[in-house]
Amino acid sequence: MSNQQYEVVDVVLAITYKCNSRCIMCNIWKERDHEGEFTTQDLKNLPSTAKYVNVTGGEPFLRPDIVEIVRQIRKYSPKAQIIISTNGFLTDFISRRVEEILTFYPQIGIRVSIDGMYEKHEQTRGIPHAFDKCIATIKALQEIGVKNLGIGHTILDENPGEAERIYNLTRDLKIELSLALAQNSEIFFKKTDNKIKNFDNLRSQLEYLIDKELKSFSVKRWARAYFDYGAWRFFRYNERVLPEGSGKDSVFVSPKGQVYPADYVNHEIGNIKNQNINDIVNSQEAEKARQTTCKNNPYEAWMICTLRGSFEANKWNVLLWAIKNKLKVHLGQKVLK
Repeated sequence: MSNQQYEVVDVVLAITYKCNSRCIMCNIWKERDHEGEFTTQDLKNLPSTAKYVNVTGGEPFLRPDIVEIVRQIRKYSPKAQIIISTNGFLTDFISRRVEEILTFYPQIGIRVSIDGMYEKHEQTRGIPHAFDKCIATIKALQEIGVKNLGIGHTILDENPGEAERIYNLTRDLKIELSLALAQNSEIFFKKTDNKIKNFDNLRSQLEYLIDKELKSFSVKRWARAYFDYGAWRFFRYNERVLPEGSGKDSVFVSPKGQVYPADYVNHEIGNIKNQNINDIVNSQEAEKARQTTCKNNPYEAWMICTLRGSFEANKWNVLLWAIKNKLKVHLGQKVLK
C-alpha cells in the first residue's frame, strides 16, 4: 500500500437517482430502486478538506430534504463551494428551496442544464417546453438574488452547433457556462454507448469557445479555454494534457452512500454511512482501485471535478499556454490541431 496520504478536495454528491427528465445520453430516469438513500446524518463523513461539492442527481430538487443536505454540507465541509446541478424543470419549487438556502448560504451556486436552444433541448431532454422551463428557472433565481448562476451544457453528436448558441445565451444572461462532453458510466449515467464521433463538430464548437475565452481579460476564462483544449486532445487523440485525480483528491458518492474514485469508475471503495471520505481514499481498497480499475477503466473521461487539483498544481503551465494562445487567436490563428 502506498505511503502517500490523500486529501479529498472535490466531491460529486449524487443525492438521488429520481429524475423527471428523459435524457438521451443518460438512463438514470429508468432507475427504480430508490431505497436506502443516505441520510443527512451520514454527511458527517464528508471531508473537512473539501473545496468543492457538486450536489447532483437524478434531479436533486426531487429530494425533499435538499435544504438540510446543503446545511449539513456547510457544517462538515465548511470550506467547500457548493454547486447544485439541476434540469430546471420545477421552477417554483426550485426557487422556493433556493430561497431557503440563501438565508444561511448566500454563495450557493446553481447550474441549470441546457443542451440546445428551444426544440433541440426538448429533443435532448425528452420533455416538452424544456427550454422555456429552464429559462424561467434561471430568471426566477436571478430575481431572488442568486449570484453564482450558470448553464451546464453537454456537447453531443446529437446537438451540433449548440455550444456556440448556449455560450452566447450565457453572455446575454450574464451568467456562467459549465461545459461537459458526453461520457459513459455504469454507476452514474447507467449508459455505456455514448460516443462522440463527429470530430468536425467537436473541433468547431471547442475552437469557438476557446477563441471567445482567450479574447477575454479573465484568468478564470483562460483556464476554461485550457479545459476545452484538453477536452479536444482527450476525445480526439486519447491524450491527457493533465493527469486526473480520481480516488485521490476527488470522489463520487452515490445516493446510497457508496464512494467511487469517480462517477465513471465502477469500483466501490467505501461508504459514507460508516466511514469518513478521507479515510476511504487512504484505504487498501482505494489503493487497489487506483492501481487496477482506474488505470484500466474503459470509460475514462475528461471532466472538471477530477481535474481541479491538476489545474492548481500546473497553474503556471496553464497560464503560459493561455498567454501563448491568446496571441494566436488575436492573430486569427487556430489553436486546435
